[in-house]
Amino acid sequence: MKYTKESLVPMRDYEVNKALAVVQGKYAGDVGDWMPNGVKVMDELGVFYSEVDYCGSPCSVMPLVFDHKISIEHVIARDSGYWLAGSNTYYHFADENPLRAAACCLILVCRRLS
Repeated sequence: MKYTKESLVPMRDYEVNKALAVVQGKYAGDVGDWMPNGVKVMDELGVFYSEVDYCGSPCSVMPLVFDHKISIEHVIARDSGYWLAGSNTYYHFADENPLRAAACCLILVCRRLS
């Protein structure tokens, strides 16, 4: 599937998590009821898997943010604000959840790399 900013906005967190695992080529299945938004991802050798929630756990998404040099900043707009994640290329994504903004930006970046 070709992901665009417009197609990522209405997605649930689970769908964003799955999309990020798929564009990395690491998707290995769903986690289950105890972690409803989580997905399983394979390691580089395809032997072991871990359970991740990119939109809900900094431990899951931040290594990818550092690897792909994604920046995350809070933007204040009148009485509220939002989080903006972006790379030094064309890809940027805004959301109320900074981890989700980073995950969606990573989907756009990884899609370009694949």
